[in-house]
Amino acid sequence: MSLQRRFLNFVTMNCERGIYSLHRIDLPTQRLFYPTTPAQQKKLDLQSMERIGIPPASINFHPNPSSLAEHHEWKVFFFGLSESKVICTDNNGLAFLYDAGLRSVLAMPSLHAPKWLPISLSVPDPDTSEKAAAAATLHRGEVAQTTEKGSSSPSIVYAKPDELCFDKVWHRHSLPLPPFVLEPGFDDETTRIRSHAVFGGGSHLCVSFSRGAGTYCFDTASGEWSRAGDWTLPILGKAEYVPELNLWFGLNEHDLPCVSDLSGTLTGHKPELCGVWRRYHPPDWS
Repeated sequence: MSLQRRFLNFVTMNCERGIYSLHRIDLPTQRLFYPTTPAQQKKLDLQSMERIGIPPASINFHPNPSSLAEHHEWKVFFFGLSESKVICTDNNGLAFLYDAGLRSVLAMPSLHAPKWLPISLSVPDPDTSEKAAAAATLHRGEVAQTTEKGSSSPSIVYAKPDELCFDKVWHRHSLPLPPFVLEPGFDDETTRIRSHAVFGGGSHLCVSFSRGAGTYCFDTASGEWSRAGDWTLPILGKAEYVPELNLWFGLNEHDLPCVSDLSGTLTGHKPELCGVWRRYHPPDWS
């Protein structure tokens, strides 16, 4: 995510009706982030928290009922590709792309199987300014299904599927699995994807696993995995890269906003947190 982006997309859920709503915050007009430097901030006497209203929903989504949903909770999963484009999929694996700028919907290939808790790793297309490739099917149960069929994991990519096709289209593509998945004794029931990030503008994908499996990096050019270390990334879930600061932002294990320099991961250096934002409650909240 760049500091220069105009819109921030976020999704809310109506728990009673089960409807998801995508909202777009216009950052130049609605200040979501504090604009001053740390030195200027120390001079301010903050006594109240500024409030902004939630803009109307750009579009609403209703999940398709699925008997395979975890805890019988029907869900829609959202994977941001760019400032305006979002891939959406449900528990059944049905997928489509929503373009918030054009207010249009594009049908996409269905995922190869229903999903419980998928994650997304977006890789920019070198021929466009959009993020066009997404390994959007990795999740905690993926290894159990793919090891039975072979040593590959499915993804969705925007490219020419073969030499006979003149145009790029969204289609399914297979990626190799991390090597430890195919080793004897691997337990697919307890191993989870703990953290994930994108490095080098999409040259490498990084995934940390639980149960001592460690951290692995995937070279998107060669299609090969390499082990970074027996440690895990300090950011839980998705680590979002901000190029202007050369830092990755996300949440720690206590769900607090945090920041880390992950640039040494590819060379095997274990990253640490650079800072954590503690909860601040204004006086009128107590």
